[in-house]
Amino acid sequence: MHTNTPYKQGGVYPQLLDGDFVLFNRQPSLHKMSMMGHRIRVMPHNTFRLNVCVTPNFNADFDGDEMNMHVPQSLTTHEELRQLAWVMNQVISPRECKPIVSVVQDIALGVYRMTLPHVAVSERVVMNLTASLSRACVLKRSGPVSGQDLLSTALPPGLFTTAGKVKVADGQIQPGSGTVTKSTYQDASNGLLHAVYSDLGVQAARVLLDDTQHLVCDFLVHNGFSVGVSDLIVAPDTLKSFHKCQKCVKRFHPSYRVPTQAHLKTRAQGLIDTAVKTSETGYIQRKLVKAMEDFKIAHDGTVRNAAGCIVQYMYGEDGMDPIRIERQKLPTLGMTPAQILEKYSKDPGVKKLLEDRDFVIWHMCKGRIGDIESPVNFERILVRAAAQHPGPPVDSTSQNIERLIGLPGATPIFCILVRAYLSPVTCKLSTEALHAAEAEMTRRFHEAKADASEMVVL
Repeated sequence: MHTNTPYKQGGVYPQLLDGDFVLFNRQPSLHKMSMMGHRIRVMPHNTFRLNVCVTPNFNADFDGDEMNMHVPQSLTTHEELRQLAWVMNQVISPRECKPIVSVVQDIALGVYRMTLPHVAVSERVVMNLTASLSRACVLKRSGPVSGQDLLSTALPPGLFTTAGKVKVADGQIQPGSGTVTKSTYQDASNGLLHAVYSDLGVQAARVLLDDTQHLVCDFLVHNGFSVGVSDLIVAPDTLKSFHKCQKCVKRFHPSYRVPTQAHLKTRAQGLIDTAVKTSETGYIQRKLVKAMEDFKIAHDGTVRNAAGCIVQYMYGEDGMDPIRIERQKLPTLGMTPAQILEKYSKDPGVKKLLEDRDFVIWHMCKGRIGDIESPVNFERILVRAAAQHPGPPVDSTSQNIERLIGLPGATPIFCILVRAYLSPVTCKLSTEALHAAEAEMTRRFHEAKADASEMVVL
């Protein structure tokens, strides 16, 4: 006979399935990106596998690193990981205002080799390489395809940017552009990844990384290379510099009996400095973090601690989220007052442009000419609007300038950039393009404001 086993109420713990989100962590947890939400893909064997492009977030490599996985125990936690901690929401580093997720290792090597000037890929190989991309590839002409045109199949349409010597218009690398490197993807503001993330969104940035990896890794199978002993031989021109340096070193310090002692002492000193400075600076950082870990942005825009005391009246003094900040140039910054008066003579606000230039030089750049930081990349927005809405240019932009300057919370640097970029002398947009650009600038400005309840230490 079967005995009736009493039913004991408890939890049900299912196995992890493809698509589940978990929290992944690598210690030491020094910044926000040390703990991120990852999507599960169940695979055989007992090791964690990780996309190589997100290893910079964890400062991880594959030489035996150990990591921790925390499985959410409720639907609420699962959704928080998906919405807040997902890897693709951590692409931009708040500390440096630039992408921390980017192409690395063989992918960085592959994009360089693919875009060399002499590379030409047959039409048949192109079809095979682009079969795994997220969108269909349309070739504009038959015959061999250049490496730059092949890489353009991984770029999203609607992308307008200039990263170094690489110019991209509507997702197509333009003829005459330079070779694509890791910095082309990773550079702040106008790098491919940062521009896609800011202009087209998180999903477009994810697709860009996925398509680039698939395309480049398959390309390297068809276009490999080798490294041999000949690559390790020092060139004769380099050896001349070595011999020149040897002549400059007259003698060693008398305390060293042989030259190798100087080398060994320098090495030992470097190891000691590394060990000591790592522990000391790590402890200093930990003390600072523990002292400020309860700082968060309140709903009135101030930064307060757990007791409600005001620490800062506005986060960062401008209330902007660091991941939205982009470095850009002020058109009038490199011009003399005479050049500004000559070029902008037809602009009724030319005197204000002169005042803006002096304000930026003496109060922001400390007498030097350099880039300034703003959450709205005006140049990319205007170029994109002009390409998507062609037409005869408008005569006046004063109303658009007034509306943008009058936005709630508009910072002085935002107003300066609005007056410079929307000047009727340089802003040659149609009515539709100008309205589209204004709407995009307004949207980007509001989205750049730091969210309430955001913890601001890490």
